[in-house]
Amino acid sequence: MLTEDLQLYRDTYKLSEVLLKYQCGGIPKGDRPHPKMPKCVKHGIFQQTIDKTLSALDYIYVANSNKMARLHALGMYLELLGGARSRIRLIGEMDFITAKQQTNLMFLVDKCAKQATAWRKSTQSESRASL
Repeated sequence: MLTEDLQLYRDTYKLSEVLLKYQCGGIPKGDRPHPKMPKCVKHGIFQQTIDKTLSALDYIYVANSNKMARLHALGMYLELLGGARSRIRLIGEMDFITAKQQTNLMFLVDKCAKQATAWRKSTQSESRASL
């Protein structure tokens, strides 16, 4: 199966896309908490969050293409997602995004984490069965 066809890939891609839209201001005016996000946030913690989700996409490619590296790749994916989750929470608590935006992002993060965890558990079961 192509990586782009995996639901995990599509949901992680959507998470990255939504973060980029929020950072660039491509969101409905009613959802904007501030007329302009401070540069230190926009190019600091917000960019780090986007970078983590984009790097997570790379680990999905690795997990899908290399069975030997799958467990490690999914572990790294979940680690990156955890970092993104904590940054999204901090950005939301500091009111740089609305509660609605934060909820939407956390929903996507949780959805991705559940899928990756299920894939990792499935891979671990397959590994044990082959021993």
